[in-house]
Amino acid sequence: MKGFLVFTPFSEKKYRRLYKLAMSSYQAQEIPHSSRCCPFGFTLAEMLIAVSVLGVIATFTIPKVLQAQTDAKYAAIGKETFSMIAEAYARYQQQHAISSATGPKDLMPYMNYVRVDTTSTIDHLPGYASLSCNSQGRHCLQLHNGAILRITEFNHFCSTDSDQYIFFVLDPDGKYSGSLDGPGKALQIQLYTNGRMNT
Repeated sequence: MKGFLVFTPFSEKKYRRLYKLAMSSYQAQEIPHSSRCCPFGFTLAEMLIAVSVLGVIATFTIPKVLQAQTDAKYAAIGKETFSMIAEAYARYQQQHAISSATGPKDLMPYMNYVRVDTTSTIDHLPGYASLSCNSQGRHCLQLHNGAILRITEFNHFCSTDSDQYIFFVLDPDGKYSGSLDGPGKALQIQLYTNGRMNT
């Protein structure tokens, strides 16, 4: 009959075969073999196990990282304070002779600090509790880096021998931690007559 497409059994079978072949070729190009064979993603149990492992790692790692950052900060404050004291001592020596009466208070005019703190309570050395900034004859200098340097009027060289020293107490965070030991405790800095310094 004209005007109509008549499929013979042979031509229809061949058409279906060609159609299947074309579709399989298209799917093979669009979808990777691994995606067609294996499901993608994680199960809930796998996700919970991964989160638990990460939580355990974070529990042990994060405090150590934070402590390392704090220790590095306090070490930098200590070095900065060392340099300030050494410079103040050098400037003092340019204008004055060192004697047995020379003490930390004599270096105050040559130090770089924000103000004299008379109200704060700071940490003492490890093993001791606290130090007051309002004690008579003692001065707490608030430094630009947030630390507090405590000096004592009664502290002075006993002689000009090289083994004589005066000392300063440095609280790196400038506040009382409430403990006898641990990070943030004060550090004693010793300045000898020959300019040598140690802790």
